[in-house]
Amino acid sequence: MRIIVFCGYYHPHKGGYCKNTHELAKRLVARGHSVDVVTCNTESSPPTEVIDGVQVIRLPVLVKMSEFPIPAPGGMLWSLFKRNYYDVAITQSRIFLTTVLGDIYSLTKHIPLIHVERGGQHTVTRNPLFTWMMKVYDHTIGHAIIGDSFSVVAISEASCVFVVHLNNKTPTRIIYNGINVPDLMVMLPPWLNDGGHRTDIVFAGRLIYGKGVQDLITAFETINAKHKETFLRIIGDGPYRWTLEEQATHSPAADHINFLGEVAQEEIVETIGDGHIFVNPSYSEGMPTSVLEAASVGMPIIATDVGGTREIIRDGVTGYLVPPKRPVQIAETIELIMSDWRKAEAVGKLAREAAKQLDWSMITDQWEELLEEAVSIKRKE
Repeated sequence: MRIIVFCGYYHPHKGGYCKNTHELAKRLVARGHSVDVVTCNTESSPPTEVIDGVQVIRLPVLVKMSEFPIPAPGGMLWSLFKRNYYDVAITQSRIFLTTVLGDIYSLTKHIPLIHVERGGQHTVTRNPLFTWMMKVYDHTIGHAIIGDSFSVVAISEASCVFVVHLNNKTPTRIIYNGINVPDLMVMLPPWLNDGGHRTDIVFAGRLIYGKGVQDLITAFETINAKHKETFLRIIGDGPYRWTLEEQATHSPAADHINFLGEVAQEEIVETIGDGHIFVNPSYSEGMPTSVLEAASVGMPIIATDVGGTREIIRDGVTGYLVPPKRPVQIAETIELIMSDWRKAEAVGKLAREAAKQLDWSMITDQWEELLEEAVSIKRKE
């Protein structure tokens, strides 16, 4: 089967979106399929490259450092649309213009389109006007993309509900993000925190406003005022990093906040596992990859109750859920975990068992079945 995938970002760009797209693509290649990925060249990388057997085609962009990169018109884009040998197209997330390209490509080439929706709600930004514009986009262009699709894959139940909200005329099925559960298990401190032992609180993800890291920094100030041997480790990069670093610089806990930047993919789970408590304070999610990664090493997790997060975290059982934009509750829940490490360890172990149910081999089976169904129906037409 010859598959073309359209996504806004791809390697070497870091983030759960890229990670999951590539993991699926390379596994499909390993099963004998051909996969080409069309993306935006946001990192000044080679225009074409083969990674793990996946052919990557990077289109020039008008703006490189943007949350929503815009592909530039030109010869490379024209050359792409002259290709006629794909059996099926996949688009990743409605919010990227590469998804619009994928929709147009599938229509002009008369091949089935499978759209993957990763969001669980309308995009949240710092700018109310832009947030409103994204909602309009969702109900016009997003609505059309879903309507043009042979099938929509939602990565969580919350994403599925959101797809129906945008356009309920297309068959939707849930295929979760996969996870490779490592042998690594996080080592929690065997003591009750009395201010004399180090505790590392960890966040990992793209540094944009919607990830809510600003709330985590505020919550950490409260924790650090009571427990001086606590540290906050922020893993990742993004356009909001400078603002967060400014906030951290002026924080009374500044000396205990560390920005680690981007971490190599093969090291990310181990880097997360070096900490003691994982916090995902996001305002919007589909199925957060970083939460799955923290669960895979048995780490006690605090996450905002948005999108598909509650499909991973059962409050008080496999982790702890808090409302978004509530730094006080984040701080209170960190205190709760630090007050009883034995319970935290038990909660982390149950999270790890839940993560094992999303093994990548099973997820790839589901995808292969859907792709074959799409191509088979098209051939019968």
